[in-house]
Formats: sequence, C-alpha cells, structure tokens
Amino acid sequence: MEKENKDNLWNVFNRIKENLKWLDPFTYVDIYVMPVVNPNKNKFIELIVNIFFAAFFAFSLYIILGFLLSTKIPAAIVYSYSMVPELSRGDFVLAKGTSANDLNAKTIYFDFEINNMPLGNYATSYCAFIEDPSFIKDCSYFLSLYVKGKIPLDSFETKYLIFKDGQRVDIERRGDIVIYYSDSLNKQIIHRAVVKIVAKDGVFILTKGDSYKNPIIDQDYQFYIKPISYYPIPADKIDGKVILKIPLIGYVKILIFDDLPNLIFGCKQDCYFP
Repeated sequence: MEKENKDNLWNVFNRIKENLKWLDPFTYVDIYVMPVVNPNKNKFIELIVNIFFAAFFAFSLYIILGFLLSTKIPAAIVYSYSMVPELSRGDFVLAKGTSANDLNAKTIYFDFEINNMPLGNYATSYCAFIEDPSFIKDCSYFLSLYVKGKIPLDSFETKYLIFKDGQRVDIERRGDIVIYYSDSLNKQIIHRAVVKIVAKDGVFILTKGDSYKNPIIDQDYQFYIKPISYYPIPADKIDGKVILKIPLIGYVKILIFDDLPNLIFGCKQDCYFP
C-alpha cells in the first residue's frame, strides 16, 4: 500500500511537471517555430532563434507589466549607490503608477506657484555634519567646503528645509521611493520622495537619495554642483513608485552592458565599479 501511494504521488508530480511546460513560452517556439525555420536542427540557427524570442518575450512582458501596473516604467535595475542601504546597485525593482494623492511624503501647502522655480526661490536647505549634528548651517556652506576639497561629500547631510512662508520640514527616509526622469542628467532616477508640496499651480515632489553620498535634495541647485533636477517634479511626471525589490539579480546586466564597455573604452561619467 505504501509503495502504491508513493507511485501515485510520483505520477501526480509527473503530470503537474508535464502540464507546467505549457507555461513556458519556449515550448511553443520548439513545437511551432523551430520545425519551420530550423528543420535541420542547426545549433547556430537555434541559438539565434532563441535569442530573438527571449528578447521578444522580455519586451512583451515589460509591456504587459506596464499595462497592469499603470506605468511606462514597470521595472528597472538600480545602477548607482545613491539609495543605499534601502536599494543596492544591481537590485531589480518593480514599480506601479501613482497619483498625487497616493504619493506618501511629508506634505505642506503653499498659496503661491512654484512650477519651474528653483528650490532657492522658495526654500533654504540646512545641513549638518554627520558626526556633529549640532553644527547646522545653510547647505551652501558645506558644499563650498566640499568643492574646495576640505571635506568629503559623505561628511554632511541635509537636515531640514525652511520655506519662505516659515514652514519647516525635516528630511527623513520615510516617503515613497519614486522613479522620475531627470532632464539635467537625461536618465531615470530612483530616489525617495521627501516632501510633497501642494501649491497654487499643482502638486510637486522634492526627492533625495538615501545614501550619505547624496547629502542634498535633488532639486537643491547651489551653483557648486549640477543638480539632479533643476525644478520640483510635478506629481503627474512621476513615472511610478517602487513596490517590490529583488536584490542583485540585475547585476549581471550592469557588468555586461555598463561596466564592461566602460572598462574597455574608458569611463565617461557616472561610472561605478565593484
């Protein structure tokens, strides 16, 4: 009886395994495509066909995910160390579309317009040394010391913002992690929403990387360094917020398509090596 039960379980397992193959899209390639394009079972042709369909299936899955998650950027690979320790280089993240109401960040209200307005026109950022948080000054003070080579970039951080109407917002690592396009850097940025501003002309987001290598707000244009974003980001320009991460599975892609060309041909900018 025991042997019969084991045999039955094994048969059930084999039937499940056999049926699962129909979830693999390459099963259909092997059955319907290969006999037509590769009747002689040439290994090189088989490789080319598999590469083509791997790219096709990946692109199709990306489009489907974008539709299901209501965003044009449903997935991304973290390239830099700017969100350490929350996100590491090589992490794969899944994102969903979001609205101004759904974005989680400290919220303040303005009765004036701020669209296409530099941060310095409506707020002042204050920084402190990490080892001496009681020493607080305008962030431009620390940035000037950094540019002169007197202090490292990771020795200070933004503590709070004071807006021109007197409101103060402490900068904390609690808001949603969002994806948006940086016009100044011409690439997608994955950073945390630290302030949500409900202004007279709409809802806007201020962002910042978690890492100590990113000590200032992305929109903090101080003339000392190029900002990640010149202006506050309209909430409707946020491509999505991160809902899931899978650690390090994108690192192979970075090594092959980013690090390797930079190592061979020279690093142009924003290069990060292990």
